[in-house]
Amino acid sequence: MQLVSIIITCFNSEETIERAVYSAISQSWSKKEIIVVDDCSSDGSYAILQKIAKKEKNFTLLKHQKNLGYPAALNTAIRKSKGEFIAIFDDDDTNSNNRIDSQVNKIINYEKRFKDVLILCY
Repeated sequence: MQLVSIIITCFNSEETIERAVYSAISQSWSKKEIIVVDDCSSDGSYAILQKIAKKEKNFTLLKHQKNLGYPAALNTAIRKSKGEFIAIFDDDDTNSNNRIDSQVNKIINYEKRFKDVLILCY
C-alpha cells in the first residue's frame, strides 16, 4: 500500500479547518500523512491546528511567517510530503471517508491499462 500525502492549506479558516482536517484524518486509506500549512492566518485557525497536532500522529503542521498565498502554501506542503501520491484537500472541505481509496484505485487501474505514469485525478 502506497503512502498518500494529504495536504491542506489554511488561511483564516477557523470556522472550517477542524472539520477539513478531521475529514482527512478519517480517510479509510490507512497509509497516509497529513500536512497542513497555515499561511499566516490572523484568526484562530493556527491555535485550532496546534491542538489537533498535539494529539494526532502522522500530522505535520507548518506555518508561514507571512502570507505568501495559496500556491506558495501548496509548494511548502508538497516539498514536505513523502507520499507516492498527493491529495489536495481545501480548508473548508468535507470529504467522504473513501475519497483517497477511490482516487488511488482509479489511478492505479489507469496506469495499468494505459501504461502512463503521470496522472491527475481530481
